Amino acid sequence: MKKSAILALSVAAATAFTALARPGCASAEDDAPMPDTPSDSISQAPTEASDAPLNEADYARAADSLGVDVAAIHAVIDVEAGVRHKGIWADGKPLVAFSARLFRSKAQARRISLKKHMSKYPEVFSAPNKKKYGSYEAAQYARLQQAMEIDSVAAVYGAYWGMFQIAGEHWKLCGCESIHDFVSRMSASEREQLDMFVAFVRNTGMDVHLRNRHWAKFARRYNGPSYARRGYHTKLAKAYRKYAAAAGKP
Repeated sequence: MKKSAILALSVAAATAFTALARPGCASAEDDAPMPDTPSDSISQAPTEASDAPLNEADYARAADSLGVDVAAIHAVIDVEAGVRHKGIWADGKPLVAFSARLFRSKAQARRISLKKHMSKYPEVFSAPNKKKYGSYEAAQYARLQQAMEIDSVAAVYGAYWGMFQIAGEHWKLCGCESIHDFVSRMSASEREQLDMFVAFVRNTGMDVHLRNRHWAKFARRYNGPSYARRGYHTKLAKAYRKYAAAAGKP
């Protein structure tokens, strides 16, 4: 991976990210348990992951690793990333769903006052401006970039990343060495994103629910307690049936 794409963000945002905790900002605990404070160091070694799109062999490898049907992997991607199955929307830029609500929560946990930043970074606290940036993906990415300049850790934790829309605070559960490693791998390729999803599901014990097709139990853990209101479990079940039928499975 190119050095300039290590964080796949603007130079200013990358500088903010390297700084991590800004002077005067306490590393307070979040409302949910946070991992240990991430290291400022990140390996410069190029990733072995290919930039090529995922293929059925990749999905089969992930499914075998978790002991689940390939259709289950496709189902999760369908619900999280859509039928296009995309996790990278532009060169070195992963899909991100930035949440102003979540960013506020993480900033508050780090004792960062956002009031003084609202006028300078208005788009962080506004809906994605698709007209200005040309696409929803670009607009969300712009919001993340601005949030990175306020506080890099809260920004990463305040977004859902990649094809599987994994929250940044779960970097350790994804098998990453640091928050830097998480962003770097998310930015590297969809193949890296798939590997991180496998680690995340296994490390949280959700592989059992996916293996047994207990959609409600999986949805509760993956999508949160309001999954039923969103119909998350029924969407998973429907997507699974579609892919299972295409594969000739009951």
